[in-house]
Amino acid sequence: MYVAGHAHIDLGWLWSRDVTREKVRRTIINVLSLLQSYPELTFLVSNMAYLRWLSEDRDLWARVREAVRAGRIVPVGGMWVESDANLPGGESLVRQFLYGQRFLLREFGFTTEIGWLPDTFGFPASLPQILRKAGIRVFFEHKMYWNTVNRFPYSVFLWEGIDGSVIPTINYATYGADLTPRQIARAWSDHTSPPELPAFLPFGKGDGGGGTNVVNAREVQVYRDLPGMQGS
Repeated sequence: MYVAGHAHIDLGWLWSRDVTREKVRRTIINVLSLLQSYPELTFLVSNMAYLRWLSEDRDLWARVREAVRAGRIVPVGGMWVESDANLPGGESLVRQFLYGQRFLLREFGFTTEIGWLPDTFGFPASLPQILRKAGIRVFFEHKMYWNTVNRFPYSVFLWEGIDGSVIPTINYATYGADLTPRQIARAWSDHTSPPELPAFLPFGKGDGGGGTNVVNAREVQVYRDLPGMQGS
């Protein structure tokens, strides 16, 4: 099973945008501190707008850039924000990737190949084509896990769009795990693919901010040596 630190923070939910900015700042400062003590920790950042906010603080941005270059902070998603995908038209979705990927290219010299929409309630049939043309090679989502009547049968599958574009898609168990043994066992038991394809579980406090904490980071170390469990 692959695990990675993350903090799913809605840009605007029960708070104002200014509060979101502070949540993002606190979260990334916390993560940067943990990265110094836990070399096995990797943290995913999935809203390019949040990176843009962080870039306004020169000293903090220098630390973020260093962590990205070292592969410890990994930008994913490629979209400016984790947008809704039902109401916007195709042009709006393309613009999300245009602004997001262009920011990554300008600041880091690369674009991400990882699509990331864990909290989007449904997807249009055109999305595989848009993802592929935005340079995305694999798509991570979670909300298809939320079916209450008919369970979606796959944790890993190939999604074919209306134009024939195909993208590997990972339907993982939760986007805010505490890394408890019960959560890890459930993520593995719900994993439908052959054993040679690892399951995936991101962990860390989300909506309120905070991301990965010391307990999570220590759990990753312990689980890697615990019989019956494997962590990466």
